[in-house]
Order: sequence, then C-alpha cells, then structure tokens
Amino acid sequence: MASEIRVNKIENRSGLGTVTFADTGVDLAGIVTATTFSGSGASLTGLPAAQLSGTLPAISAANLTNVPAANITGTLPAISAANLTNVPAANITGTLPAITAANLTNIPAANIVGVCTSGLTKTGGFGKILGQYYGTSTAEHTSSSGSFQNAHSISFTPASNTSKFLIVYEPARLVLGGSTDGEIKFNDGSNDSQKYRIAYTGSGYKQPCMHFWHNHTCSGSTTFTCQTRDISGSNDDFMVGDNGSPSVIIVLEIAQ
Repeated sequence: MASEIRVNKIENRSGLGTVTFADTGVDLAGIVTATTFSGSGASLTGLPAAQLSGTLPAISAANLTNVPAANITGTLPAISAANLTNVPAANITGTLPAITAANLTNIPAANIVGVCTSGLTKTGGFGKILGQYYGTSTAEHTSSSGSFQNAHSISFTPASNTSKFLIVYEPARLVLGGSTDGEIKFNDGSNDSQKYRIAYTGSGYKQPCMHFWHNHTCSGSTTFTCQTRDISGSNDDFMVGDNGSPSVIIVLEIAQ
C-alpha cells in the first residue's frame, strides 16, 4: 500500500539548505550535488567558460564575435570574401578567377605576359608596322637648281589611310659639286617629309643611309619621290645615284 508525506518545505539540520515545494516545481537553496544531471539546460545562464569541457555540438556560430585568429584552424568553407580588406599579397596563392581588371593600376610591363586579343586602345608610344615596301633604281640624278628636282621614287598602296611612314634611303652615290650646301627630302605629291641639309665638304664620293619621317597620311596608290636642290642656286651639281649601281628605298608603314 502506497504512502505519502505532504510538506511545503524541508530544511536540513543546520538550517542552511532548504527545499521548497511550490505548485510549479521544486526550489532549491544551497549547493546541489549529484552524480549526473539530465534534461534540458536551456535556462542555464552564467556558466563559467572554464567549466565547459567536451566537444561542442554542431550549432550555429552566428553570434560569436572577436574570435582570435589563432583559434581558427582547419579549412575555411566556400564563403564570400567581399568584406576582406588589406589582405597581404604574399598570402594570396593559387589561380585568380576570371574577374575584371578594370581597376588595376601601375602594373609593371615585365609582369604582363600572354597575347592580348581585344580591348586595348593606343594612346601613344609605338605603333605596329603594317607594311614594308622596297624599291631599287640604277639611275643617276643630278640637280643644279635652287628649286627641288625629282630623283629616285617608289610607288605602293598603303594598308591603311591613317598610317605614317618611315623612309630609308640609301643612294649608291651622293656627290656635291662646287662649294655650296644641298638639301634633300621626300614628297608624296602633296606633302613633304623632313628635310636634310647636306653640307659641302669637298666633291668626294659619299654613300649615306638616310631616314626620313613622313608625318602625313596617304590613301590609295602613293608615290614617294626623292627631291634635291642646290640651296644657293649657283648651278653647283647635287648628284644622287650611280648609273648601273642600285640605289635603295625602303618604306615602313606604321599604324597610328
């Protein structure tokens, strides 16, 4: 036969610990010692970290803050790095993904490799050589006038109507007669290249290699003609070429 004792409060013999029975449960005052505890710990608060041991369960760390980097180990998951700043370059390894480089500046030229396929716009510097045109002549031309007279020429059709041209001229012979200076240039029918003044240093034989920059555009069939003159107009001979020996003209077409 079952029996029961009904009380609302039990005190230990020293009166320091009490067990109070309320309608909603049991209230304990003092230290509770047990071999094990079971049940929910949802309402437990103020647990000292030093008293926590064992393995944490797989719970959310969403509210963790100020976690020291030294305590983070293992492999980071595939999360966004959008808010990472001041990442040292030495800590970036692997292959960069296919991202835009629109905001990259001050990239050393030595670090640019590969082939550019599109997207570059030239704003200065060197241009691409679009064509090379070569011609020879065994004719000899003499001018004694103060106005320019035609000598050797080369004809070609430029690859572009926006190109500029570098003319390389190697006459088989260049001779200045008399005692005055001469002048030499190339002309495209409308515009002149730069000019050279050839100083008289005696009537000896010369075989120069001269370069003329033609800072004008041409379109369609084009002829560059070498022109010479005696600056003083005193009927002194200015001779280029040598009958039977080739004089050479090379034109490099340079994209702009």
